[in-house]
Amino acid sequence: MRKTKMISVAALFIGLMMVLSSTGCTLKQIAAPKTYKTAEEYLTELKAKNSNVTEILAWTEDTDVNGKLGRPNEYTSKADFSDSRVQEYYTSQAEKLEYGLSGGTIEVFDTEADCDARYSYLKQFLDPSLGAFGLNQYMYRYKKAIFRVSYDIKPSEASTYKQQMDEIIGETSETAKWEQ
Repeated sequence: MRKTKMISVAALFIGLMMVLSSTGCTLKQIAAPKTYKTAEEYLTELKAKNSNVTEILAWTEDTDVNGKLGRPNEYTSKADFSDSRVQEYYTSQAEKLEYGLSGGTIEVFDTEADCDARYSYLKQFLDPSLGAFGLNQYMYRYKKAIFRVSYDIKPSEASTYKQQMDEIIGETSETAKWEQ
């Protein structure tokens, strides 16, 4: 009886597979959702790829100058980096914690919607008419991260950073441009 049940189950399974394959249906594996790293982890990988990255400063809830880290609908991690080709205006640790590092920054978000909202907000500051009050940065948007690089480096050097971060995150970023 037990052997007959096993044969019946096997026959049923084989029959089901034949029906599925004849109708073009296939069984697909469900891919695991992509996991995102912290901002500091991304910049640590960037530093390993690019010798111009000299220092990394990871922000915390206590040190984030924007006061947004960990708040609802804001970034979950943020880190700045120094670039050896960009003059650091702030040399003491206290100044760095007050103003950040001069090479660039990355912010990582829990959701694409949170990232989109921050990206839209930041894009309005790319307006050249804002002068010193605008963002003088190259800005690259990923699904759940925004990577910004100082305008104090050449466009070709910023492009290298973009390519390296695209590889690290595993996505092709969108480059922000001022839109009137």
